[in-house]
Amino acid sequence: MFLSKKLSKKIIKKNLTALKTRATILIKIIYKTIFQIGETT
Repeated sequence: MFLSKKLSKKIIKKNLTALKTRATILIKIIYKTIFQIGETT
């Protein structure tokens, strides 16, 4: 029981970090596109 709890916590942490990196990449892409649109107009 204790082991499975520790393991699930590790998996959750890994998923959270993956989500964070994906979110930052998405924000960067959105920021870049907004900046490019702002420059062209």
